[in-house]
Amino acid sequence: MVLDLSMPGMGGLEALRRLFAHDPRACATAQIEGDANPAELLSEREFSVFIQLARGMSVAQIAATLNLSISTVGSHLYRVKQKLGTTNQAELTWIALRWGLIQV
Repeated sequence: MVLDLSMPGMGGLEALRRLFAHDPRACATAQIEGDANPAELLSEREFSVFIQLARGMSVAQIAATLNLSISTVGSHLYRVKQKLGTTNQAELTWIALRWGLIQV
């Protein structure tokens, strides 16, 4: 599925929120916007791991939810942090909040 974040009606971000609320295993590819390089993309798995971590799940919980090994989740998180220029979970959560992918 391809989503336009500015599509009419509910909008792309709301559609993503609903998709993840319905199926935590759902995957998406996100384009980084704002002050980041728009050409920089997260893979589907990286995005899924990023969202689950931003929602407060542990690495072990993410691994179980996405049917991945703990080391694979760790590798995805390492790449996500590199691509987004972050160093910790708090910064990742802030980015997810800023993108409107999670709510407080």
